[in-house]
Amino acid sequence: MEGSSNFEVKGYFPDKDCIIVDPSGNIVAQIGVKKEIEDLMESKDLYHIVVKPRIDQAFIAGVIATLDYIYGESTRC
Repeated sequence: MEGSSNFEVKGYFPDKDCIIVDPSGNIVAQIGVKKEIEDLMESKDLYHIVVKPRIDQAFIAGVIATLDYIYGESTRC
């Protein structure tokens, strides 16, 4: 959308394989999970998140918590 002020999540969140992009299309955060850590931990609440500098980390955490809730993981809102 041209002129949009919305952030967008691209990828597939339930597999913990997605990115968050700003209105200009720049990647502001990457969400994933390292396979070796996932094998060690049996929790579904394990995320590996990389947030770009000068991006509000609380905003990104809120987006992830909301997606976690929508997709039925164990985050309590």
